[in-house]
Amino acid sequence: MKIFGIIAVLLSLFGSCGVVYCKTKTNYLNKLNFKYTLITLGSFLGLTIIGTLLMVEGIALDKKYTFDFLRTFGLIIITIIFAFDFYYVITYLWIKGENSINLSEKVQKSLKISSIIGAWLLIPLLFGFLEIIVPIIDFPLPKNLITFSTSSDGTKRGIAFYAIFILIGAYVTYLCADKKMVKYGYKKGILEPLLYIAFPFGIIGARIWYVIAEWDDFVGQSFETIIAIWDGGIAIQGGILFGAAAGLIYMHFKHKEVSLLKGIDAVLPCILLAQVIGRWGNFFNYEVYGAEVARSSWSFLPSFILNQMSSGKEGFIYVPLFLIEGVANLAGYFLITYGIGKGLKKYIVPGDQGFAYMFYYGLVRFILEPLRDPKFIMNGIDGKAESRIMSAIFIAIGIIGIIVLHIIDYNNKKKKPQALSQTDLMESENVNQN
Repeated sequence: MKIFGIIAVLLSLFGSCGVVYCKTKTNYLNKLNFKYTLITLGSFLGLTIIGTLLMVEGIALDKKYTFDFLRTFGLIIITIIFAFDFYYVITYLWIKGENSINLSEKVQKSLKISSIIGAWLLIPLLFGFLEIIVPIIDFPLPKNLITFSTSSDGTKRGIAFYAIFILIGAYVTYLCADKKMVKYGYKKGILEPLLYIAFPFGIIGARIWYVIAEWDDFVGQSFETIIAIWDGGIAIQGGILFGAAAGLIYMHFKHKEVSLLKGIDAVLPCILLAQVIGRWGNFFNYEVYGAEVARSSWSFLPSFILNQMSSGKEGFIYVPLFLIEGVANLAGYFLITYGIGKGLKKYIVPGDQGFAYMFYYGLVRFILEPLRDPKFIMNGIDGKAESRIMSAIFIAIGIIGIIVLHIIDYNNKKKKPQALSQTDLMESENVNQN
């Protein structure tokens, strides 16, 4: 019953978002007027309520809780789902309204402000919701949102949180990068094919990189084990290199009019947002954590994080490195996009922001890598140096890339005055001859 409730709630969430998407991007629902659009969204509201009741009833069957608690729990679920749903509608209308929907400038500005404010308001709403339901949650959290089957060795198959966060991160990266490309003067949606090309190559590259680094653990294992990305185990460095290579090759041959340097400026910093989101997949997988410390030293964190990070010893947790890296990546995005992209606008050249990402992320990993629990460092304890070498390579690529770009830019600027002076001399000779 609980699973049916979850499915109903998800159908409601994605269904209502789908109505807005189809109304704004495709022609499928253009004949559905405002009245019937509201009726459709209202139907999804009913589905959410039904799903929530089923979910609460399922929980009640599993454990004994008071009616007041279950009623409050159900109301909170409905509230938070519609808060996120409403936020999606506002944000999507704002993004699409800038290009493909005829909305007044005032309405677009209101949608933009509402979307930005709403993003910050949703964070405490979500965290507050999670704190309330902590008493009914078993820790560590399940790796799957929905489990379809369990194999003989206890492995559960289903829709993994890890995969969900990776997909959400990829889509957020696309929206962010596409918006930047529009600002650069390119057609909206020009990067959409990269979702279907660079992203899969990135996933494949991330897994290949991880398997090679941890080859001793995969020797003699089945092919299914080697490709079991849903159980965790990817190296983002490999994903970036493979994905970037695939993306650059595609853009070079398919869109020769696009500056590849501006392309990496648009895409690479936005990957930091995907990494922020993706780290929550590590949270559900109970991985990428640090040393064992006293729970009291991290008491400022919400209970659901502390409970998930429990080391199994009373009063102790593992340092939540996934969260530390997530915060560092978010700070990096703003630093590169606004600190460098806008603050140093007069001094940067195309490609600087892309290579700044390489340097920044390499630096973050170089600092945090030794702090991980040894089993989450590629090749274990002996792999500490190797993992830091990979981070150092990223740092070097970033620094060398920026230096080379500025040398080329300096030489180009130096040649222009010479070319102009030669032109002036030729014009002067022509005048004298006449």
